[in-house]
Amino acid sequence: MQIARRVEAEMIKVCIIEDEPEICKLLRLIIEKQDGFQVVSESENFAQAVSDFSRYRPDVAFVDIDLNLLRLYLLMLFDLLQMLYFHILDL
Repeated sequence: MQIARRVEAEMIKVCIIEDEPEICKLLRLIIEKQDGFQVVSESENFAQAVSDFSRYRPDVAFVDIDLNLLRLYLLMLFDLLQMLYFHILDL
C-alpha cells in the first residue's frame, strides 16, 4: 500500500516551450488547474529548453512548433527526447 500512496502523490511534471509570454501564461494557468500536474519550466528558446529538460526531466512537454527560426532545433530536440524514452504526440 505504501507504493500506491507514493504514486498517487507524485505530480506529473510539465515543461512549456513557447515564445509568446501571454500564451505561456495561459497554458500554465490551464495546466495547473488540473489535479496532479505541475509546470516545472517555461522555455522560450531551444537552448533554454534543452537545459530545462536535462534539469527537470519533465513527463509532458507542450511545445510551440511555430517558434521562429527554431523548427530544425525542435526536430533535433524531439529526436533527443525519443532517445530518452519520451513519446511525441502530434496533435
